[in-house]
Amino acid sequence: MGRAKKNWEENVLIIALVIIVIILIYLVTVGKVNLTSKIDNEKDESIDLARHRHAKLKAHLDKQESLKTKLQKLFKRIYFVIRVLIIAGWSVGVFTLIKFNLIKDIGDFLDYSQLLLIALLVIHFLTFGTISNLKSFLDNIKGRLENRIWGKYINIDEKIKSNKKEINSLEQQILKSENGPRN
Repeated sequence: MGRAKKNWEENVLIIALVIIVIILIYLVTVGKVNLTSKIDNEKDESIDLARHRHAKLKAHLDKQESLKTKLQKLFKRIYFVIRVLIIAGWSVGVFTLIKFNLIKDIGDFLDYSQLLLIALLVIHFLTFGTISNLKSFLDNIKGRLENRIWGKYINIDEKIKSNKKEINSLEQQILKSENGPRN
């Protein structure tokens, strides 16, 4: 029994010495160990990541906006050319009628123009069903032209808006972290 009591006392003494050494190390290093340096490094890394993401989004947004303006210009040009071609077709028809001496005065010109318009309305009626859908037919042509030109970029406006929102939130995050209190 005496020996077990002596081992127990030695174990308690060793545990007490280890605790005292840990307390001494803590007291010696209290002012020297910066426990927040790791947190500051993480903040700096997140700021750097936010800046990097901000720069990438800014460049991507510029590309999207330039692409959008190019596509809008292309659409306006092609839509203008289509309207000019329709007028040119009418003009060719009128000049052909003049060439065959079917149009001799302004009255004949108006009559044949009305005939051409009625023929177009009949073709439209036979193709699409009602005459009142002429505007929807023209909108349909415009929509198909937009789809052909814009293609996979048809929702570029929404992408630009979402990228602008993300850029603004990143700017706010960067400003908060730069102006925020440092420990």
